[in-house]
Amino acid sequence: MTAGGERRYSVQEFYALLYAMEHEAAERYDELANQMETHNNAPVASLFRELAAIERKHAVKLQSHGQSVQAIRPRDLLLGASFELPETAPLDRAHYLMTPAHALALALENEEQAARCFDALAAAAPDDEVRKLAADMAAEEHRHAALIRAKLAGLPEPPADWDQDLDPPRFSE
Repeated sequence: MTAGGERRYSVQEFYALLYAMEHEAAERYDELANQMETHNNAPVASLFRELAAIERKHAVKLQSHGQSVQAIRPRDLLLGASFELPETAPLDRAHYLMTPAHALALALENEEQAARCFDALAAAAPDDEVRKLAADMAAEEHRHAALIRAKLAGLPEPPADWDQDLDPPRFSE
């Protein structure tokens, strides 16, 4: 940590953080897909599975760097941060009737949040290699956000009553 309270990352710590972000994002998209499948929302479940596969590919790519990415606990790297990593979709934002447009909007928020995180890490990094890695990751997340925006532009706006269900699920205890 610096006198100003910013966390300074080694290259190994940065790779560990990247791996954790991608791995956790994939797991969360799988959880969201499972929720959608439970409620027979196949189009959104499929979209979340696709997003999980993309994030999983990123995690595998990071493992190929030969860094011991799983040896460092990511929570130790994000002191003062929330319990969710920047690219992790919040579970409470899912709705069993959400549309593909809602799912993509959620994914867009995740990519934009990750990009902001990497932009901030790049700006604060004292190490040239970490600064370049963070800037590269920020650029990649900005590209992902642009791709999602393009997909969103091709989808119809959900109707105002998209979340109304005349026969909502009932839970018995």
